[in-house]
Amino acid sequence: MSYPERMHLPELEPEQELVVEGHLAAPVLPRAEQGHVVAQLRMLERIYAVVENANRFRSPEQRLDVLLHAFLQSIPGAQRGTIYLSIPVPHVFMFGAVFPGQPSMIGTMTNAKGSYVDAVDQVKCPILLSGSEQETSSASPTAQTGAPPAKAGLAAPFIVGGRTVGVISLENADQEDVFTPQDLEIAELLATHSAMIVDNARLMMTRSRTGEWQLPELNAAQALSASLPLGVLFVTHDRRRVWGNPVFCRMTGYAVADLERNLFRIHRSLVQNPCVPENDDGQVCHELSLTRQDRSLCPARAVFVDLAALGIRYPSGYIGVFEDMREKKELERQLFHLQHLTNLSKIASGVAHELNGPLTAVIGFTELLLGGHDLPADLAKDLRTIIKQAERSTEITRTLLDYVHLAEHKSEPVDVNAVLRQLARFCEFAEDSEGTEIRLDLAEPPLYVMGDAQQLQQVILSLIDNAEYTCRAVNRDCRLSISTELISTDQVRIAVHDNGPGIPDEVQARVFEPFFTTKPVGEGTGLGLAVSQQIVTQHRGQIWFQSGTSEGTTFFIELPTTSPLADEEPCSRSAARPSSATTPPARILVIDDERSIGNLLTKVLTKTGHHVDVALDGRQALAKMRQYAYDIVFLDLKIPDLPGQAIYDWIKGNLPHLAERTIILTGDTLSAETISFLEQECTTHLLKPFQLVELRGVLDRVWAA
Repeated sequence: MSYPERMHLPELEPEQELVVEGHLAAPVLPRAEQGHVVAQLRMLERIYAVVENANRFRSPEQRLDVLLHAFLQSIPGAQRGTIYLSIPVPHVFMFGAVFPGQPSMIGTMTNAKGSYVDAVDQVKCPILLSGSEQETSSASPTAQTGAPPAKAGLAAPFIVGGRTVGVISLENADQEDVFTPQDLEIAELLATHSAMIVDNARLMMTRSRTGEWQLPELNAAQALSASLPLGVLFVTHDRRRVWGNPVFCRMTGYAVADLERNLFRIHRSLVQNPCVPENDDGQVCHELSLTRQDRSLCPARAVFVDLAALGIRYPSGYIGVFEDMREKKELERQLFHLQHLTNLSKIASGVAHELNGPLTAVIGFTELLLGGHDLPADLAKDLRTIIKQAERSTEITRTLLDYVHLAEHKSEPVDVNAVLRQLARFCEFAEDSEGTEIRLDLAEPPLYVMGDAQQLQQVILSLIDNAEYTCRAVNRDCRLSISTELISTDQVRIAVHDNGPGIPDEVQARVFEPFFTTKPVGEGTGLGLAVSQQIVTQHRGQIWFQSGTSEGTTFFIELPTTSPLADEEPCSRSAARPSSATTPPARILVIDDERSIGNLLTKVLTKTGHHVDVALDGRQALAKMRQYAYDIVFLDLKIPDLPGQAIYDWIKGNLPHLAERTIILTGDTLSAETISFLEQECTTHLLKPFQLVELRGVLDRVWAA
């Protein structure tokens, strides 16, 4: 159907009088006001005629076209106009009628965010725009047809029941300030009385144009997302349609049918409108924590996209795409922990060196006092107590270094029963082991395996920790039974049994899987049993378990046995074996920045006939070795001005015969750098703090060689 540029609308004759029930109305107002009333009544008659004319047509497009031409004819300054229809998507409108005619645009959508059309929709009031205020908007047909931009504009809302159902926009491309307040009043009056026509047309057009073809597209998008490795959530604005793919359901712990009523519990932004675009593509990125059904948190990175931005106008809503960040956050936490341990290890290594030097002097001088004659019994007892406590301090220092993974990984005969007894004593006094009872059933005689005692302790501690956690989870005191037995001539078995609730069948296959844990985030790393399995494998053994809901869990560890006295390694680090032979006098150089160590060695060694010189720094040591011919050198690795390794390299290069009789003194043999040096050079060394018997033993061995 086509229309002339200006439709003929019925008008009242200028000279026609007002008639009330067949009689002339008696004038009761001043003539100027009577004229205003008459003009308004004539306008109302014109509006009623427009409404009646529009309702004659069945097509909503035709009704809106009639209405648009009525606006254009009633406001002479309007050259072009558009009726925008509101839909349930923020800032998005449907073209209902356009003049000059653009049939292809009718029923299409446009994003009017930031335009004056969107402003009228929000404030529900008509507005006038001059040329300086007129903006270019994608909502205007001007932007889509290439017509000249408007210099003046007028817009009014169609309001039904307090809701804006559409907006009329009138523009002039030639003149500014062409529209008057009277034009605005006429537009508002006409929009008020024709709003029902616009609302009915809007409902018919949106239902016919979006209801039939959008749902299949939405269903196709859901089917595609079902196989994605990311979580996907579809939510309509009325929340009648809420759907999540399998990944999103695993992230939240809810079934698809339970998502709708739990959206707010998962995250409150999911029931609001998370699609406040931050960029032109309508995407919004968030980092948030989803609350799972079990009340634990699932950190996630989410991208929200309005369905309208994807071309889906009905139903209105959004799509959320979620990346599960739990594994990444756990890896970041572990990396931070490793970095923390690395820093701690450097500090602990330095502290160990600084402590072991003074402890060496304490033990050495105390032993010298004990070697004196005619000591009262109580004084000798006190001196032995000093030595015992100093040695205890040494053990504490080494234990701290073991904790930060700096301990040397040895392979030596280990008494399994002794390891378990020591571990049981440790757990007995541990603060976090309250309510835990450990019963030992150890085979006799002692069982030996080749390996690292500290690593084996780590395995058993991990099993104890898991048992305590599972018992606490069911409010039960932990009862542990640890036993050993010789199951064959070359195989020993360790069994650790607890009275916990057992391991569920569905997770038993994943018990040794790295990073798998049933503990809440922050309480477990999922590495305990994985590392334990690796340690047992390195010891040429195997670990497995048996578990039942009413019987608790038993872990079994089988390891190959060895003899208690294994052959000594070619490059031994236990160099303290005293010799009964008398060592002939030697000229000895002690290189150590600790004066107390130099004084101690001087006293001890001169008593046995040796001549001792002391150098407190590297330069002094090199000068003495150039000046005198030494038989033996005691070299501390921590020298302030020149590293001990550099001094040793100088000795190897200039006095190779002396390198074989250089004894390394260090309180830091647990650091990776020191271990690497000792393994590479395979030189004799003496750990600080040492006892005098160890000192004499290593001296005898080196000098005899």
